[in-house]
Amino acid sequence: MSRVWKVFAVLLLLGGTAFGTIFGTVRGIVHDPQHRPLPSAQVVLKAKSSEYTQTTQTDSEGQFHFDAVPIGEYIIDVTDPAFAAARQNVTVFSGTAPVLHFELAIATQSQSVEVSIQEALVATTLYDFVAFSYAGFLRKRSGRQFHLGYPNLVTLPCADGYVGFHAGLPQHIHNLLELAGRPDLAAEPRFNSLATIGAQAKELHGVLEPWLKTRGKWEVFHTAQKRGIPTSPIPTPDEVVNWTHLKERQAFIEVEHPEGGTVKIPGPPFREQGKLPWSLRRAPLLGEHTEAVLCGQLGYSKEDLERMRNAGII
Repeated sequence: MSRVWKVFAVLLLLGGTAFGTIFGTVRGIVHDPQHRPLPSAQVVLKAKSSEYTQTTQTDSEGQFHFDAVPIGEYIIDVTDPAFAAARQNVTVFSGTAPVLHFELAIATQSQSVEVSIQEALVATTLYDFVAFSYAGFLRKRSGRQFHLGYPNLVTLPCADGYVGFHAGLPQHIHNLLELAGRPDLAAEPRFNSLATIGAQAKELHGVLEPWLKTRGKWEVFHTAQKRGIPTSPIPTPDEVVNWTHLKERQAFIEVEHPEGGTVKIPGPPFREQGKLPWSLRRAPLLGEHTEAVLCGQLGYSKEDLERMRNAGII
């Protein structure tokens, strides 16, 4: 009997030794790019060949550990809301306790802003709609000027067309006067205050116009831009249609017209992933859709249509 107990004790010892050698421990440290520990980061250990999974969180020192992990190959994922996720592969051998290091990079921040197309367009129509809607301000006509109080927010003629100035600040006007050969006016107090500049419109334009008449709009544009003066050449309709930038942006689309041939029409102001958001069609001919509307949508018969034609209604 004592011999049986001895054999049983040996088997238990061998079994316990075998049990102790088929498991390992996985440990690790999680830190940010400055090597500061990251507490409360989630750590997931998943076996590559089975559904075995363990989950834990890092402690205040950024450390974690998994005990009694069966030998084999694993994937460890570490996540934190403020950082980019990290992943490592690890192989667990019997009786081992590998220590892994995870450095989490700062997560990329993104933000989405939705803007109403209608409101954005209304807000750019010389402020008239916005000023009236919100302040009840009804702006009066001011000729070629944008506003009577700003004499050099204006469109003026030049040698080959027109240029537009948006010289709303005294420094802009001073630079324009210097370009026109009248730096003496720039030194006068009446040209140094927005409250008094508006009354000098006629004199300012009288100084600029002789200088502009000897220069083309592109020369004026580049010269003024170098002096920090907001300026734009005013293109002709032909220049608008053939403008290099507008061509690249496909601002105008060609369509076939039964009477006009191939014509260009304005395209949509935006694209969806580089494609037109809707199909473009030519303008209809006079009376082209009369039958489709009256008969197809309003319920009139073709006899009704003929009577209306004979009566001169349509």
